[in-house]
Amino acid sequence: MMSLRQRLLMFLLLPLIPLSAFLIGMIYWAIRSATTESYDRVLEGSALAIADRVVLENGSLVVDLPYAALQMLTNSAEDRVFYSVQKWPSGEVVTGYRNLPLPVFGESNTILRQIDFRGEPMRMIAIRDEALSYSASQEFVVLIAETLGQRTNVLQLYLRYAILAFVVGVLMISLLTLYAVNFGLRPLRNLADAVSQRSERDLRAIRRPVPPEGQPLVDEINALFGRLEKTLNSHRRFVSNTAHQLRTPLAELKTELEVASMEGTQPDLRGLSKRIDHLAHLVQQMMLLSRVGVQPSDRDDSFGAVNLEELAQKAVEDWSLRAYRAGVDLGLQVEAGASVSGHSALLLEALGNLIDNIIKHARGATTATITVRQDRLIVTDDGAGFRAKGPSEPSVQRFGLSIVEEIMDLHKGWIEKDTGKNAQVTLIFPAAALTEDSP
Repeated sequence: MMSLRQRLLMFLLLPLIPLSAFLIGMIYWAIRSATTESYDRVLEGSALAIADRVVLENGSLVVDLPYAALQMLTNSAEDRVFYSVQKWPSGEVVTGYRNLPLPVFGESNTILRQIDFRGEPMRMIAIRDEALSYSASQEFVVLIAETLGQRTNVLQLYLRYAILAFVVGVLMISLLTLYAVNFGLRPLRNLADAVSQRSERDLRAIRRPVPPEGQPLVDEINALFGRLEKTLNSHRRFVSNTAHQLRTPLAELKTELEVASMEGTQPDLRGLSKRIDHLAHLVQQMMLLSRVGVQPSDRDDSFGAVNLEELAQKAVEDWSLRAYRAGVDLGLQVEAGASVSGHSALLLEALGNLIDNIIKHARGATTATITVRQDRLIVTDDGAGFRAKGPSEPSVQRFGLSIVEEIMDLHKGWIEKDTGKNAQVTLIFPAAALTEDSP
């Protein structure tokens, strides 16, 4: 792909090629017209000088040829001049060359035209006039033809000068264009230098001055840095939570097995099985949390329309049996149906984490309710607050809420929570997430 500099130079300089051809053609036409007009005036002056010296004596035309008139035409060694004075309309030659072609006159008495004479192109002028005496008159024609050597030389000389000046002008325009493009792209190079000098951990916003056209790019880069910093922080929390959540249960398992080995007793296999199930659930949540930090466009499963009522019904169906065994009556209340743009599996996991926290940690909870409103999901219980029996349970609760927060953040939403008596956690979706089929 062409660079931005190459594109700018191509779009700025390529139009100079047809423009140059057009201007050179115009210059050639102007120089040729000026040269032709200048030499034709000299040719006409010489013909008029000769015509003034033609007189009628005793019924015959007499020409007192002024050599100065012909000398005006012979200022170049490359040119030859041919003249003729002929009676009109008979064409009888009075003096000069006999083979010069006699033109056909119309209303004008002066004719200038291009002819071929003796195998050469020439410029010829023909002037018709009348010689008078006391008793008679006679019309005559003065013909002068001149070769085109000097005209061609002058035309080529001035054309070369014009083309040279034009080429110099085009080169200057090209250099100025190149300088202007490089100068205009300098802020982008400075921006690239500013980014290249950053370390992978330096995600501060760029504060380099740029032209107004480059500010949107800087804003997008700064926004990208912000998203990267947020993702890195999420991954740091994930690593921290992973280390904390796995270290304590594994240490407990190791301690219990060592005690059983020292005492020579059989380990509590049922208790160990529950702990292993708990660890498996933690690992599943950790894997989910690692997926939450990935943008939807980077995953195979994309976001789509999610019906909140159907989502809540699915969560109640999945958790009703476990809630019942724990003595918690799990119910659903729909105040207003709605659909949002989101990931159904992640949102279902968020509701599952909240229900799991109520089952395991809400003191005295007998009922739990999922309420569906137009832009939110509300999970409430009637417990007296969260208990903390084991050393790992408070962190488990925080870890579950952390997953919920990450999921809602991915959906551009947020949560409001009250974990005291009659705890309530609200998942709030932004207005932009509501889809067209929402009431």
